[in-house]
Amino acid sequence: MRQIAGLCYKLDTPCFLGGCLETTPGMIAAMHFYAATPAVISAAEILGSPFYEDDVVYRSIGVVNGAVALPQSPGLGVTIDEGKVARYRHQF
Repeated sequence: MRQIAGLCYKLDTPCFLGGCLETTPGMIAAMHFYAATPAVISAAEILGSPFYEDDVVYRSIGVVNGAVALPQSPGLGVTIDEGKVARYRHQF
């Protein structure tokens, strides 16, 4: 993603960031990338966790009027609930 966004920036070409219906860790990772990458012009498709009945973090992030404040704590800024990860893990 960084290489594509870097090439877009170099060519003065806007870059759109889309995503799937992620749980909070994936959503936050995409948001951090968006916030740190000048060529990306839209994060309109970065949403997912509000659509799930449950999430794998202790505290989900809040979306207010279509906006989310990036967490300021270390790493991605969310704490994974390992119990929930174990509960939802599927063995293939």
